[in-house]
Amino acid sequence: MKRILKLLPLLLVVSLFFTTSGFAKSENAKKSLVALGDSIPFGFGLTDSIDEPSREAFPYLIGKAADLRVRNLAVPGWKTADLLNALNHDQKFIQAVSKADYITLNIGSNDLLKPIKDAFVASGGNLDNETIIRLINTQIVPSIPILQQNIVSIVGKINALNPNAKIVLYNFYNPFLFLGPSHPINALGDPLIQFINQTLEGLNSPRVVVANAYIIGLNPLNLLPGDIHPSLAGHELLAIIGLNALEIE
Repeated sequence: MKRILKLLPLLLVVSLFFTTSGFAKSENAKKSLVALGDSIPFGFGLTDSIDEPSREAFPYLIGKAADLRVRNLAVPGWKTADLLNALNHDQKFIQAVSKADYITLNIGSNDLLKPIKDAFVASGGNLDNETIIRLINTQIVPSIPILQQNIVSIVGKINALNPNAKIVLYNFYNPFLFLGPSHPINALGDPLIQFINQTLEGLNSPRVVVANAYIIGLNPLNLLPGDIHPSLAGHELLAIIGLNALEIE
């Protein structure tokens, strides 16, 4: 009897070891999602922090809904050239992408819309037509071929690093639709956004799914007040779009 009592603590330790190992194995066995992009997947504006991605950003919402481990590598302010450089040279990005099961890609808004956004904010929302036309013709239109080529190169690099991961590529939404279709930003700029979105459809494949983020701009409630970034409602919609695109239930 005494011998049995002496063995009980050892059996308890062994039991806890295997139980803990079981939990660790279960966590490690989860499939993983890596989020790439700019301030949108970062969740900019959802919290006061600018150092860590918001846990309410859509990549984490996807992870919670589909029981995935999430690594959010989005960087506010990045353009497509920044991400392409990271995928070519930054080991953190290279290793994360190489090991991912799923990848979300949301990048290019800074390439396309930043000149208009900055001028619109600086003007207090009263951007004159002449400035809008000048910015579109001199900065936005020339950036489109570079943006398109960089996105193609980014998708190609991801495929080269990881030929098995499924990728969801979010297209572009127009954060100025609330101004109305006759506003010069929309009359001139929205057709450009829709044109780019149509060209992105050519990247659809069994492993790359282009997700229609354009619908975010259709409802002002999907955007933060006075901002171009998605609100919590917008991130929830982006998560639903992503889950549907990745066919994760």
